[in-house]
Amino acid sequence: MRELEKYSLIAKAVVSLFHPHVEVVIHDLKTRKIKDIFNSFSKKRKGSPSSLGKMSNLDELDVFPPCFKTLTNGTKIKSVSSVIRNAKAQPIGLFCINLDLSKWEAMHKFFSDLQNLNFYLAVKV
Repeated sequence: MRELEKYSLIAKAVVSLFHPHVEVVIHDLKTRKIKDIFNSFSKKRKGSPSSLGKMSNLDELDVFPPCFKTLTNGTKIKSVSSVIRNAKAQPIGLFCINLDLSKWEAMHKFFSDLQNLNFYLAVKV
């Protein structure tokens, strides 16, 4: 089993727990391509080039802080990435978890609207 393949089981477990709100991407740093992807909602595909940009601090960080991104279709996501290392502690991949925020935004809007309605009704009475 190649070193990155063993992370596919963890990715499947994460996606199973949070489906359909989470996408997990495993990036191969040697090929700079997506090794595997689960529950793809970003339109990325296995074997596609990784859009990692310059990753100069892979030796310094094990987990990159969460960040917000907007997909081409306008969907907002929150992402976190962890460096996958080989037995010699060299970076060989990235394990990225992307959370679709659209349902959370809709729920936030619902509660805000509900709160505004309650305030309106309290003032009206």
